[in-house]
Amino acid sequence: MTVMEPSTSSRHAFVSWLIWTAGFVSFPIAGVAAGLIAGRVDDPVAALVAGLVTGAVIGVGQWLVSRGRLRPVRWILATVVGMGLGLLLGASVVGFGTSLADLVVMGALTGLLLGVAQTLALPAATRYRWVWAAAVPLLWALGWTVTTLVGVAVEEQFSVFGAAGAVTFSALSGRAAECAAAGSRLQRDGRRRPGRRQNEGQRMTSTPRHVIFGTGAIGLATLDALLRRGETVRMVNRSGSARVPEAVEVVGGDAADPQFTIDVTRGARVVYQTLNPPYERWVEEFPALQAGVPRRCRSPRTPGWSAWRTSTCTGVRRAGH
Repeated sequence: MTVMEPSTSSRHAFVSWLIWTAGFVSFPIAGVAAGLIAGRVDDPVAALVAGLVTGAVIGVGQWLVSRGRLRPVRWILATVVGMGLGLLLGASVVGFGTSLADLVVMGALTGLLLGVAQTLALPAATRYRWVWAAAVPLLWALGWTVTTLVGVAVEEQFSVFGAAGAVTFSALSGRAAECAAAGSRLQRDGRRRPGRRQNEGQRMTSTPRHVIFGTGAIGLATLDALLRRGETVRMVNRSGSARVPEAVEVVGGDAADPQFTIDVTRGARVVYQTLNPPYERWVEEFPALQAGVPRRCRSPRTPGWSAWRTSTCTGVRRAGH
């Protein structure tokens, strides 16, 4: 999620929702592919195979429209497993029936296993992941309801609901994803409350993989890139508050303080030095910042460090890669 002013952030959220909703096209493609490979969902073997195929296609489609927010292997594998086992359970429980009541129950059970599996595959920074787990069973049942009511020949025992149900599911699940995602509250409120995260001298609440010194333009752009990859991040500035997603810890302190710098970076894999004093104080402050943060991060008293980056870096990559 890009950290922006509220109006720009709202437009960004709307575009992201539209793209996610457009991913509905993967659902009818998945149904056709499953039908060609497994045939009608009229016995346990057909249900399992059809579910696996459907899950693979939908998983790829959702990963593509997530624009890098989901990790492909974890998400696709979770969707395959969840959909395969979910359809097997749901279709078996209703005796492979196709009445509206049967399809609602089948959809809820399919969505239950699928939602749990996908929830486990969400990025680590997702704060309200339970929203996704709760929403998928309801929306999967709704998808079958809409498909049945618009007159689709559901008696042909498809593995997944049709285009109308897919549009409904994708549109509503996009809103659920926004609520579940770390920082979705930022899009509504625009600013976190000062002091919500740790301040100088307090115990840190987590051990992130990445620590960013500075919450200016470069620091926030680096944060955005890391969150898109599902990384855990801690931000450091003087005040302890910043325009960042809820799941991101913001720590206030003085980067020129050696002990504070060691404490705030302990256990992390990569540190990013993006601090930039006012231009009129560059001569006095900038050399110390540039030397101090990297030196402390390379200190043998700070185990776990494998790399550091400065504000001049042009990209973000894993330590050791």
